[in-house]
Amino acid sequence: MTTLAWISAIAIAAAPLTNSPWPAPRHGTTYVVAQGGAHADLPEGSLAACKKAIELGVDFLGVDLKQVDGKILAVTDKGEATKDAAPLEELLDAAHGKCGVLLNLHDVPADKAAEIVKKHDMSKTALFQASPD
Repeated sequence: MTTLAWISAIAIAAAPLTNSPWPAPRHGTTYVVAQGGAHADLPEGSLAACKKAIELGVDFLGVDLKQVDGKILAVTDKGEATKDAAPLEELLDAAHGKCGVLLNLHDVPADKAAEIVKKHDMSKTALFQASPD
């Protein structure tokens, strides 16, 4: 767990879940969510930062999403799409079968994001959050 300490993460305490579609937390009773990926040394919201977080064993990858030029991209916590911003499709490909995703939909329509998540077979491991901007 010490390796995960440097991730900008949100830890969610989890009570034991019965009959739940969610897998048990990998780290005892706490779900580890890497918001923006493991971005201490990598650009926040980049595919590299997200892959690093997955490699380190997070339970969920948390990303803020915005539409930019018709694409849905992972953005920084300030809502900026940098040159390293990862497309949602690539993040889902990286996370599939390895961790869940927590998608914060800033200006992305929920039905559009849900369609992409379903296409990538991650409906059972995706959480959606809407944030008014």
